Formats: sequence, C-alpha cells, structure tokens
Amino acid sequence: MSMEKLSPRDRQRLAAYVDGELSPRARARVARRIAQDPDWQQALEEMQALKAALQSLPRPRPRRDFTLSAAQAEAARARPRGAQRALAYRWASAVAVVLLAFVFVGSWMSANLATSAVPMSNSVAWKSQQTEAGQVEALAPAMAAQEAQSADAEKGLTAVPEMMAEAPQAMTDAGAPKATPQVQTATP
Repeated sequence: MSMEKLSPRDRQRLAAYVDGELSPRARARVARRIAQDPDWQQALEEMQALKAALQSLPRPRPRRDFTLSAAQAEAARARPRGAQRALAYRWASAVAVVLLAFVFVGSWMSANLATSAVPMSNSVAWKSQQTEAGQVEALAPAMAAQEAQSADAEKGLTAVPEMMAEAPQAMTDAGAPKATPQVQTATP
C-alpha cells in the first residue's frame, strides 16, 4: 500500500535499488532515504516480497516450434550475416550513387538548356534582322534597275504608236514564224 504513496519517479529509483542497477552514489542516496522515511521502508519490503514471489514461480518452457535443435543453432551461428549485410549495403550504396549521378546530370543539363535557349533565341532574331538588312542591300541594285526600266517605259509610251507602224514591215522581213518540233510518244 505504501508504494501508492510514492511518485512514479521514486518507484523507479526504488525498483532500480532492489535490482542493483544504481551507481554507488545513487545507491547511497536511496539507502539514506529508506532509513529516514517509513513509507520508503514499507515500499522496499513490498518490492522485495514481489521480486521473491516472481522468482519462485516455475519458468515456462517454450514450445517446441520456438526452439532450435543443436544442429540448427550451429548452422545459424556459422552463417556469416555480417558479410551478407555488407554486400547488401555495397549494392545499396552503388545504386544510390548511380541515382544521384542521374539526378545531378539531369539537373545540370536542364539548367544548361534553359540558359542557352534564351541567348539562342536572341541570336536567331539578330541573324534574321541581319538577313533582312542584307537582302535589302542585295536587292538595292535590282530595285534601282527596275526603277530605271519603269522610267524608260514611261518615256517609251509616247513612242509606241511609232513602233506599231514599223511592226508590220519588220514582220514581213522576218518571214513566217518557225514551227517548233513536237515530240510524239508511242503508246504501247
């Protein structure tokens, strides 16, 4: 009954005292407390009686399916579990390194693609502007020639009636137009 008067922490200390789990210094403190406090003395007696009662009970025998034969126990001891674990850790480490490499390379490549796409689009726009400017410069002589021809054509419009009068004479001098040869294909 006096165990109920103790706090859970005091019960743990007293149980450790009974089981011999305390350091010499802590053991001396608990012994002084037991000597001074009658509740601690009564709780100590109850714990010692409980421990003695539990130790006097027969130990249960495990069922047969929970026990190993001597040969099975020897085989279990002979198996190098540490080597198996080490091999498993090596494989796991290798897989982790490979996955880390894939992640690193993938992130590096995506970062490079993202940064190189912007300057590339700028350079494409710059090149297209240069190409347009170059085309305008290349077409400048042709455009000048076309303008010159159109100016000549305007001047020549006044000379058209004169040319038409001379045209029948030129046709009679040239003779009939020549016939162009036609290719005939044979049908099978």
